[in-house]
Amino acid sequence: MAKQMLSPHFSRSEGECNCCGKIGPYPENWKILLEHMEKFRAIVKKPVIVKPMHCMYRCPKHNEEVGGVPGSYHTLAMACDCHVEGMTVDEMAAAAHKAGFGGIGRHYSSGFVHLDVGPWNRFVGD
Repeated sequence: MAKQMLSPHFSRSEGECNCCGKIGPYPENWKILLEHMEKFRAIVKKPVIVKPMHCMYRCPKHNEEVGGVPGSYHTLAMACDCHVEGMTVDEMAAAAHKAGFGGIGRHYSSGFVHLDVGPWNRFVGD
């Protein structure tokens, strides 16, 4: 069976909630997020790793279980936590900025970035 794709490089399984497998009722948000994710991938010229360690969409229940803030962009299909093999957190953040992400979180201790398509802000992780 062929893998169901949300965009050329991101599968439905990469986008769905880790606890329930849903992707939420947000087709316009998904369109914007995936356009940015594809730009990010084109800039880094490598696969962007989402699963199994990271996530895109989180249902509100799972978001609460993992300590996400209420109303998190993850619950609106507007965010992705990911990493790129061989890149530092700062290199990934710079590429995300070029791709037009509004929120960019740097999580140095875990080696990943939080990317969201909300308004531009300075968001720094740990």
